[in-house]
Amino acid sequence: LDMPIPAVAECARETGITFLFAMTFHPAMRHVGPTRRLLGIPTAFNYLGPMTNPARVKSSAIGVANPVMAEKMAHVFAERGDHALIFRGDDGLDELTIATTSRLWEAVDGELTEYRFDPTEYGLQNAPLEQLRGGDAEYNAGIFRAILAGEGEAPKSPLRAIHDAVVMNAAAGLVAYRPTNGESFETRFTQALADARESIASGAAERVLNAWVEFSEKHAEA
Repeated sequence: LDMPIPAVAECARETGITFLFAMTFHPAMRHVGPTRRLLGIPTAFNYLGPMTNPARVKSSAIGVANPVMAEKMAHVFAERGDHALIFRGDDGLDELTIATTSRLWEAVDGELTEYRFDPTEYGLQNAPLEQLRGGDAEYNAGIFRAILAGEGEAPKSPLRAIHDAVVMNAAAGLVAYRPTNGESFETRFTQALADARESIASGAAERVLNAWVEFSEKHAEA
């Protein structure tokens, strides 16, 4: 959050990942930010933000808690010709949920397809939401580092549900980014899930995180 703008771009080139804070990079969001904080409730800008990304990305994976708005957003991405995955857990989470099924819309080449996503169909076990509960920033960072260190891979690990939620949602991002090549959604998601798991098992994801942290600390503004 504290890096100067040129460093944010350099971070993406050097580490393969970066974070664009809306208040800095999205002029419209900068002006409405104070009002949104005062209201303290979701507004139209919660949905407009991802659809008006100033980076003009052509691939998106977005979780939306509101079921009506999720479908509306999916139609917008389809009409724009983007490749996008929009999803909502049937338990109300704004992500693919490990607790039950999810609704998922895929926009590709102007066409929109809706799926009922069931994690158990991809070899993942359902787990109660209590097993995903986090804490403060320091606690959550520790859990995330533990996941990337492979501590959630064992079937009976207390972090298994979080591990599965992470790789499942990472796979959604990979599916959105990759071309379809005429393959079914199930085939593409299965491969993406395997790749997400491998990125943790090989240590690749952890190396990217460490590089990101190191770069961010080095270039943080005083």
